[in-house]
Amino acid sequence: MMQWDLFQFKKTISWILHPLNFWLVITALGVVVCLWKPRKAAGWTIVLAGFVWLFVTSLPGTGYLLFKSLELRAGCTPDAETLRREGIRFIVVLGNEVEGARLWQELPDSKLVLSSGQYALAMADKVRVLGIPHDSLVLETEARDTEEQARKLQPLLRGERFVLCTWAIHMPRALMAFRLVGLNPVPAPTDFVTFPAPLRHAFFPCSSGQAVTAMAFKEYWGTVWLALKSAVAHYTNSLLNR
Repeated sequence: MMQWDLFQFKKTISWILHPLNFWLVITALGVVVCLWKPRKAAGWTIVLAGFVWLFVTSLPGTGYLLFKSLELRAGCTPDAETLRREGIRFIVVLGNEVEGARLWQELPDSKLVLSSGQYALAMADKVRVLGIPHDSLVLETEARDTEEQARKLQPLLRGERFVLCTWAIHMPRALMAFRLVGLNPVPAPTDFVTFPAPLRHAFFPCSSGQAVTAMAFKEYWGTVWLALKSAVAHYTNSLLNR
């Protein structure tokens, strides 16, 4: 029950941090303050701040900068020859199964592990079309988020050095989640973003710019959540061991 409550709490905060939802929260707060203190400027200041927030977070340039700060920590695609020398036996795919299939074709003696909730079934169908044999696939279909993916795959991957394939923006959080349960992933990031072209488009607010910013916020919040849970667990263990 506690795990369920924590999961729902994390999802609720993630929902609030969506640029549009956060703007609604700020605006509602400003309206309440205006009604409560009609002669005070505080309420209108909060409402104005909400519109500034919505404008800035809807700029494609904002989302791009947030993406790049994550992608800079994602690493680069590993060299296939190096992976063969290391005896890599597992390629874990959290996102972009096509790239996972390409990596498997360079390491055909490995297992391709697909982990993305129920979507893993669709991923499996796609990689079979790309020539991956059924007996080279391992499916994980129960995890609800990256943290659960790491925990559920821990028994399979314990003691192994394995390739972890996911979107570049997601890689920092994925690496943290897997390392926190004692696993040793080799990052293989994919789907790096490019700067909006022409350049002037980066400074005009739009729904796609807002969506990109929302994706980045989700990754930042997920990383903060993992760090908080790890710190609390460490502090609790230190108290119990006194």
